[in-house]
Amino acid sequence: ALNARVEELVKIPEVARGKLLEDLQSLREGARFKSCMGLEAEDDHPAAAQCFVHFTAEFPTSKFFDKALYNAALNFEKFDAIERAIASRMKLLRERPDSDLASKALFAIAGNLHASAVYSQAAKYYELYAKQFPDEKDAEVALANAAVFRRGLGQYERAIADSEAWVRKFARKKPKAAAEVVYSIGEIYEKEERWRDVVTQYGGFLRRWGKKATDDRVLQAHTKIGLAQLKLKRSRDAARAFERGVKVFGGMSEAKRKELVDGREAAAHARFMQGETLFDEYRAFKVDNVRKITKQVQEKLKRLVAAKAVFDSVVTYGHPNWAIAAIGRNGQGFEE
Repeated sequence: ALNARVEELVKIPEVARGKLLEDLQSLREGARFKSCMGLEAEDDHPAAAQCFVHFTAEFPTSKFFDKALYNAALNFEKFDAIERAIASRMKLLRERPDSDLASKALFAIAGNLHASAVYSQAAKYYELYAKQFPDEKDAEVALANAAVFRRGLGQYERAIADSEAWVRKFARKKPKAAAEVVYSIGEIYEKEERWRDVVTQYGGFLRRWGKKATDDRVLQAHTKIGLAQLKLKRSRDAARAFERGVKVFGGMSEAKRKELVDGREAAAHARFMQGETLFDEYRAFKVDNVRKITKQVQEKLKRLVAAKAVFDSVVTYGHPNWAIAAIGRNGQGFEE
């Protein structure tokens, strides 16, 4: 009854003017907004969404304007009208950028795009959220999601930038997670075959984050440095990296070794590569002097025995693939 009376009074020019008109408009706004809320409470989400949208068109200067758009988006989501939800939130950001609801609206847009598998746009809005609202609690998740999406899309430089930004912002309170993020940057460099950067990244990871990282990641980093050094034709540096990884594994208790997921494979790989070096030396050693043939054969066999000892030890590391490879190498050596 009150709402109807307000509507009647607003239409009477002699009455609806000055301060009274302002009061009547305020009452009218509140009543209309309340009616939209009522539809939402009744779970009539399509009607509620339209009601809130119409409210913003009718009352563009209302103090409830941003709230109406925010609520419209929530109701559009209830019946999977995601494009309209995004549109409502975008309008809120355009027309009320200083609203207390702006941060929630922006994060929700990224979430809508994320759920719709539009990953490039989701990454863009997650990055925008983290930039505009760095102190909001969801900034951490936003940057992490953006980095994952950029990496999945093959946009490696942006993935690295997002990852590094995450580390700068959140490493202090989440050092273990930061170690994982720093490690992941090394994986990106591997995909790009940027071997010098691989060495630098994993080397920095071990120096700064080694004590915070898992044993798996530490072992993997040593082996990956060794493999990258081989790509760079730096055999001595590769040997040192493999030796460090083997040493780390050798210093672990059996209980610690049982907890490994990927580290055992990395350690076995490093040990196998040590055997490969000795095996290559064995194969490269020439028996070509008739006068010294006995001594040369003995020296060549000595190298084969040294390689075999290393390959035998690979089997004890307990990783089936590298154990099979090591056994195969031993067989190949004695066939030759």
